[in-house]
This record gives sequence, C-alpha cells and structure tokens, in this order.
Amino acid sequence: MPNGPTPRHLAPHDRWSALAERDMARVRRALGADCHAVHHVGSTCVPPHPGLPLAEAPVIDIVAEVRGPLLPEPAMLRLLVHGFAVQEAEPACHLFVVDDPETGHRRVELRCYPAGHATVQVLIAFYAYLQRAPGAADEYHQMKHDTRLSHGAGSPAYLAAKHAWMQQRQAAAVPVWRLA
Repeated sequence: MPNGPTPRHLAPHDRWSALAERDMARVRRALGADCHAVHHVGSTCVPPHPGLPLAEAPVIDIVAEVRGPLLPEPAMLRLLVHGFAVQEAEPACHLFVVDDPETGHRRVELRCYPAGHATVQVLIAFYAYLQRAPGAADEYHQMKHDTRLSHGAGSPAYLAAKHAWMQQRQAAAVPVWRLA
C-alpha cells in the first residue's frame, strides 16, 4: 500500500451505487450492533449531468453512524478484519480506508461518527440536496470540472476550492433536506 496521499485518478461515473451498496453492507456486517446507520455520500452518489464530460475520482465515500460517543475497539477490529485500514482517528471521527491492492489507489473512505453528529447531518443534507436539485448538481459537477482543470484532481487547491463551494451551499441544503 502506498505511503502518504493516495494518487488520484479519474474514472467514469457509472456503477457507483451498486459498489457503494456492497461496501455499505460490509460496514454494517463489521459494525454489527454498534451500527446505527450507514450513508453513501460524496461525488459518487450524485449522478452527473448527461452532457457534462465528467469523471470522478473513483473513491466511494461512506459515513457510518455508530451507537455511543466512540467507536468501540471490537468494532474497529471487525472493520480491520473486513479489509478496512485505519487512516486516522480524531475525537469525533475515525477514518478507515480501502485501497485497491492491484493499483494502490484509494477505493473507499469510511468515516465513523457518533449517531446524530452534526457533520453527518450536514453531509447527508448536502448530498441529498444535490440528488434532488438537478440545477445544483449540474453546478456542482461543473465547479468540480473547472476546478480540476485549473488545479488538478485531488490537489490541495482543488480540495480547498471544492470545500469553499460546498460551504456556501450547505446553508441552503440543510433547510431543504429537513423539509423533505
């Protein structure tokens, strides 16, 4: 497995839902009774505009909500057994990853938060909003496309521009999601 940041490459946006469902099922099995909910978030859960020549970094982003304030050690060990590697741990979030053994490229990023954590609610709201608002989804994909051309996929400048764009739209997304 590579050391440091995993190289970003692009792939067509095609079968993400099926792959995400498979990985989410692995997460549910690994977490067992510690699992409250599992969500597919990130670019791979937002269908692209049909006319936009867009490819995504083929990384499936998953958020798991766990019961209790911390992910218990037995649950962490079960994730390891199911092929997830610990990337980092923060007070409110544990990040696990799955890298493709053949290419070394990142394939899955799993973040585990306590159930109901504010970050989870914002992520669910934001990506649900993009799924339900084709104009916003088109704008999102266009921003990613333009930013990728300007800064390169996965570069710090790309990630900063994407984060700033998302922050501006999250305020609109959360109220719409809560009404749905």
